[in-house]
Amino acid sequence: MQLNSPHTALGAVVLCFVVQAALALAVIPPWQNPDEPQHLVTVQMILKYGRDFPPGAQDPLLETAIIQSMARHRWWDHYGHTTPDPLPTLFAEGPAKVIGGYFGPLGGSRLYYSGIAAFLRIAGIDDGVAQLYAMRAVSAFAGLLTIGCVWAATRRLLGWQSAVVVSSLIALHTQFVMASTSASPDAVVNLAGAVVWWQGSTLLAAASTFRGVVLLWAAAIFGFLIRRSGALLMLIACVVSFATLVSTFARADRRAIAKALLVPAAALLVAAIALSVADQELTRGLEFSRFDPTVAALTIENRLPELPSYLGVVFTTFWLMPGQGWLLHMAPSWWYGIAAIVMAVAAVGLLKSRTTPGPAVLLAMGMVMLQIAAVVVFQFGFLQVGAHGRYLFPASAAVFFLVWYGWRAWFPRNLHALAAVSLVTIMAVLNITAWVLVVMPAFA
Repeated sequence: MQLNSPHTALGAVVLCFVVQAALALAVIPPWQNPDEPQHLVTVQMILKYGRDFPPGAQDPLLETAIIQSMARHRWWDHYGHTTPDPLPTLFAEGPAKVIGGYFGPLGGSRLYYSGIAAFLRIAGIDDGVAQLYAMRAVSAFAGLLTIGCVWAATRRLLGWQSAVVVSSLIALHTQFVMASTSASPDAVVNLAGAVVWWQGSTLLAAASTFRGVVLLWAAAIFGFLIRRSGALLMLIACVVSFATLVSTFARADRRAIAKALLVPAAALLVAAIALSVADQELTRGLEFSRFDPTVAALTIENRLPELPSYLGVVFTTFWLMPGQGWLLHMAPSWWYGIAAIVMAVAAVGLLKSRTTPGPAVLLAMGMVMLQIAAVVVFQFGFLQVGAHGRYLFPASAAVFFLVWYGWRAWFPRNLHALAAVSLVTIMAVLNITAWVLVVMPAFA
């Protein structure tokens, strides 16, 4: 099969992701992805009591059934613990003690959980493990759509050959596959981030369109309502909308200005619809995402010596941390070293590029830097939780766009094909070795 056409190339990228997603679904046991028991019990609480059940509410019957399934599938083993005998009947008596924190129905907006509950009810899926795999399948579909958004954005900006490279990079990113086959809202937030990147970069590169602005703001609001890790998408939407207005007025094109006036109109329309449909979810999300900058600043100041090692763990877990067992299944140090070299080469390439960065490149840089800043300020400074690379994934589309843009800056234009082959080959090697050396031995 020759990758000499956009459709054939996109089909090959999709096939690459689908094969890995199927492998992850087959190999990784139930409950082994981050917080899967908590995500499912939240859905089950909605199925049983409706979406307005009180925060922190418990149902011993639901928790006992999940704990028994966790024991059957060796959840404790992958944390380096012995399965308790007798088994606890509540999360607080067993799993919560393993992780040293709260373990139960999750707070914040319940929009995602309500949607999953409706899907399970319509499909008639009652068994707990079957419900878990249905949620994993939804995440896999969101991952597939994310790759489609990456393809569409890159093809619009750099052409279909670059679209092949960037979408291949994300399809070969093993941790992206893990996140896209987890029973959690993460994959849906990652999709929202990809839509924001796609529509934002398109709006900055071309004239405003009502559809583009609606999609931008719908994805940003939806991402925030799904999970607080998507909160920065709202800020990105604001910046893109403002920049679009400024650039349009600077051109002094009357038709373009008339179209640009659709930006605030579309933003207000989407916001009004979101507020009217999901006002309660927005309130829950704002309450759950409460932030005190004074506390964050003081904590960062006191913990400043810990920050480099914290960011190091964020980096390694962004690249690969299969399963939920905290840092139990990790790749060899040389594996992360290769990933670090790729990122460093791309970063220097961005700095040495002779071409002036376009608005799409600046947007990508802004998305990545803001997401890193959010992890430092909110996760490290305010919540003081462990380092999780998956919190960078809403900006993953922008990350791999920049990796390719910086990597190819080292090659003259007539050698861009060599740049593409070398980078995709390195990612393929990392991908294959991750499966062979880490994921399969840990779970198969």
